[in-house]
Amino acid sequence: MKYIRTENNIYELNDDVYVKNDEAFMRWFWGGQEIEPDDLGKVIKQADTIEELCDWFFLEGANCYPINYKKFSTAKRAKERMQIEQNLYGVIHVKGKGLIYVAKMNDKGVLELI
Repeated sequence: MKYIRTENNIYELNDDVYVKNDEAFMRWFWGGQEIEPDDLGKVIKQADTIEELCDWFFLEGANCYPINYKKFSTAKRAKERMQIEQNLYGVIHVKGKGLIYVAKMNDKGVLELI
């Protein structure tokens, strides 16, 4: 699968989300007819995995702290090696809004968009 990152979010490219001239759009349908698509913003980066587009990874819990997964090569490997039981979330930094949670690691160790 292909994913894109805009200034405000991460999206999976599919039939409804597409890129045209470095801008991301979401198609909308009403009564079977396509209506004006929403402009999701300028595409900053494209990747095959969500992990490549996240800025940080955080553990769930009261003492939430960032994980530098890059020394383990993947967030899944970091979670396994550190024997982490808590949920792992991928976040992006959005100018003017701070950190936005965009993904959660499932039971198989794969990040899914939330």
